[in-house]
Amino acid sequence: MELQRLAWGPLQATANGTLALDQNLQPMGALNTTVIGPGALVDAVVASGAMRASDGAFAKLALGMLSKPGADGTPEVTLPARVQNGNLYLGPPASWRCRRIAW
Repeated sequence: MELQRLAWGPLQATANGTLALDQNLQPMGALNTTVIGPGALVDAVVASGAMRASDGAFAKLALGMLSKPGADGTPEVTLPARVQNGNLYLGPPASWRCRRIAW
């Protein structure tokens, strides 16, 4: 699967990888992602309640150090992303619990 570009409010990303459903019909997969404006991603995760504000501040600092200016000067960072066992892993250290999808 190749996703050219995702734009959802302030969140923007590009990704390339594999997505599927596991035996419980929940998403699983591995992607190479480029997050454009990673601070907006962290703000959204904190606003959803999936991350404490203090952890969000640390995540923004870490992602800021890994970011490089994109073509238009907006910071972007390329990280591996993995969805497995109901968790989203973005890069090696970051992990968030995903909501179960009721089909």
